[in-house]
Amino acid sequence: MKLSKWTFVVLAALVASVFGLTACGKTIDENTVWEGDILVGNTAATSGGYSVVGVPFNAALEAYLAYYNAELRVDGRGKVKFRHYDDKFDSAEGQTLTEKLVEEDEVFALVGHFGTPTVGATLNYIAEQKVPMVYAATGVDTLYNKNATGGERYILPVQPIFTTEGAVFAVRAVAKDPAYGLGMTKIGVIYTDDDAGKGMKAAVESQVAEIKKNAAFEDVSFSYKMVTMANVSSEAPAAVQSLKTEGVECVIIAANQSPMVTIATAMKNVDLDVPFLTSYVNASATIANTLGTSGVLTDNRVMYTNGWVDVYQTEDVAKFKEIMEDYAELEGTGFKVSETFDPTDTKDIRNNSFAMAGYIAGEVFVQGLIRTYDQNDGKLTRAAYVDAMESASVKIAMAGTLDFSGGQRFGIDKLLFFSYTASGGFGSTILTYNDIATIMEHLEAPAA
Repeated sequence: MKLSKWTFVVLAALVASVFGLTACGKTIDENTVWEGDILVGNTAATSGGYSVVGVPFNAALEAYLAYYNAELRVDGRGKVKFRHYDDKFDSAEGQTLTEKLVEEDEVFALVGHFGTPTVGATLNYIAEQKVPMVYAATGVDTLYNKNATGGERYILPVQPIFTTEGAVFAVRAVAKDPAYGLGMTKIGVIYTDDDAGKGMKAAVESQVAEIKKNAAFEDVSFSYKMVTMANVSSEAPAAVQSLKTEGVECVIIAANQSPMVTIATAMKNVDLDVPFLTSYVNASATIANTLGTSGVLTDNRVMYTNGWVDVYQTEDVAKFKEIMEDYAELEGTGFKVSETFDPTDTKDIRNNSFAMAGYIAGEVFVQGLIRTYDQNDGKLTRAAYVDAMESASVKIAMAGTLDFSGGQRFGIDKLLFFSYTASGGFGSTILTYNDIATIMEHLEAPAA
């Protein structure tokens, strides 16, 4: 392997002679030219309940940066170095550590800025500092921006945003055309009281109003139950029991990974044996396997998730696997690269959807880096980087393209729809890359 794990600590050099600055005690502004090695970083949770996401995410992100250093970097240009701190999925810790990365470590950019709590707490700070934030590992609604200006332009989200997801949940739950949805009429919604849960829930409510404008769907009903993040384990059973009493036919679980598993487990414990829909952030074979082996998933209690990483884009997936094999440093992570590829082996990093997300974060950052050098006479500045990212569509490996031009900050809005079976494995893909407008056109079942 070509990199040592979690240990890069090289600071990016400044061209002090050009700007009359010294590195000590001076602010690095958006027009400072970067030479030598380029330090980037994040505060991904690599301990606690969210380490199942943060560990493979960072491993794949570092692998892609190592690939850039070895195979894509133009000779003479600095290598990209990576620094990571564990914020334990805590917003206050994330804020402190993000400020440390920016002000003490002097990173060029935040890459794979991680998790709903930290991202939500730091967006204003990042905009004020004008530090490029490339790929937020969350879909928090505050990332959405129709016309970013000033420091807002430095926020470059890639993943789908929870606002989009909530609307998709609503139309998929009720769509009678089996190619597009589940055809249910009584839907329960359990949401957490954080930005992720409240954002998805608000979008569900808004989309339901649109759905009910169609006379064929005037009688559909949605029942909403909130659980607090501080008390998910104790509150989830009562919320689920209430939905069971109401006779819901499916449940939308508007929550991130750990609370989602707790809520789904409560469905098992109170015997609410109906399908549930949940966020793309939970679209993981590891999570599905956990739910399958613990008996949460049944023939009726199928887990449906949105997804934006298309594992059927074979050329992109093959490249991902190759880079994992050649550059991933996995000692101590709990993951591996097996000599013989087994698509059912959830410990193989090549099967991990969170690793794919980290890989994409690195690949998007590197695209912007190469584009900046090409468009700015070989000079790298934060301002030039953002200009370059807005200059043309950005290719997203395994997921199409994304357009940042004109201040657009929408995240990817075309989603897959996966099912997970009782055995914990992937089920069928119900449809590929359809947006909300398309599903709305197919709410009613096709004529016999």
